[in-house]
Amino acid sequence: MIVSTVRGLKLLDERRWDLCKYRMEQAKESLGASKITLENNMIKDAINRSYYSAFYAMKAVLALEEKDFKRHKDVVAYFNKTYVATGEFSRELGRMIAKLQQLRER
Repeated sequence: MIVSTVRGLKLLDERRWDLCKYRMEQAKESLGASKITLENNMIKDAINRSYYSAFYAMKAVLALEEKDFKRHKDVVAYFNKTYVATGEFSRELGRMIAKLQQLRER
């Protein structure tokens, strides 16, 4: 994961960082679409876009360690096990992601 050290700082492989930034842009775009659909009372679409915003943000984090999964449930499970259960991200965030996933699947 780490390419080099400069002045004691560890630098990420530029390719991983670029993928992370790209996925965070996807997350921001989906969140913006969620707000627009909610303002227009398109609740199911707002839930879907909110879920995808969280999903892309999780995939951004996973990109930093070159992890990727084909299935959504595998991304969520890995994120929860690796980041939520260890306290790097809050349990509240884990619960919100689970709720979004549940609402999306209705």
